[in-house]
Amino acid sequence: KEAMAKMEDLSILDQKVEVQPFQRRDRRPDVVEWTNLYVKNVPLDWDDEKLTSLFAEHGELTSAKIMRVTEKDVEAKPDKGLKVGDSKGFAFVSYKEHDGAKAAVEKLHDMVVETTEGEDGAAAEEKKLFVGRAQKKTERERELRKKFAEIQNTKIQSYMGVNLYIKNLDDQMSDKDLHGAFEKFGTITSARIMKNGDGTSKGFGFVCFSQPEEANAAVNDMNGKMLLGKPIFVALAQRGDVRRTMLAQTHSTQRQQMGGMPRGAAMPGAPNMYGAVPMMYPGAMPPNGRGAPYPMPMMMPGRGVPRGAPMQPGAYQVPAYPGM
Repeated sequence: KEAMAKMEDLSILDQKVEVQPFQRRDRRPDVVEWTNLYVKNVPLDWDDEKLTSLFAEHGELTSAKIMRVTEKDVEAKPDKGLKVGDSKGFAFVSYKEHDGAKAAVEKLHDMVVETTEGEDGAAAEEKKLFVGRAQKKTERERELRKKFAEIQNTKIQSYMGVNLYIKNLDDQMSDKDLHGAFEKFGTITSARIMKNGDGTSKGFGFVCFSQPEEANAAVNDMNGKMLLGKPIFVALAQRGDVRRTMLAQTHSTQRQQMGGMPRGAAMPGAPNMYGAVPMMYPGAMPPNGRGAPYPMPMMMPGRGVPRGAPMQPGAYQVPAYPGM
């Protein structure tokens, strides 16, 4: 409240700044107390007066307008045969109060209306009005994405535990061959081999059963079996995101296990020789030739001697220089 009070008279670039408390999208006035309606399947012979008379029965209107073809529409779609001024078949209606808009939706949505006979002799036809809250394009797209996701999840759930993934299939195998190889395990609802754009096989496919028990039996019996001379891989099909998550978890677990090992320790399952200090064999080389001490160089007469060793007769002596 203090911030709102301080920002009340603030202007930026000659634009007044308006500060309000945050509201969730589903609780904003245009969503809760909506007054604008979108109407489609409007008969092409209706005018604004006809539209107004129908919707005014449910509350006071502020506007009611049928959308019509403009010159821009004709230029954008020259092949559609549009005429300027013709009805587009949809309209917008605005009420003064939310209750009137709500009543119109309840009474007029799915209402059957008849069109009058046209000048070209076309017979009258019935149309069912669609009346709903007018939405912004972004809001409508968001709801459509949500609805599509729900449909996809429902579809995925219906295939959970009954859809099999089969790979390493022979290139000559057909959908019919795949169906025949698995039909002994139960009722198959679909059997399909995935193909490239040119019609050639991708080497994998899917078989969907009606019951999870049938799918499990097929996995247990067919995984690793020879089919047209090739061993096939059979497993329950998984969504791509689920499979990636499982692989990431597996790799993370492996990295944690490796990170907890003491430095120099042998890897699990590796021979004991790795990571261990090599054993020294006195007077002999180790069996594998590794771990032997580096041999000391032989001293030749007249050559240098190891540092700190006494000079031998006849050996080369470093000349003394003044100041050394």
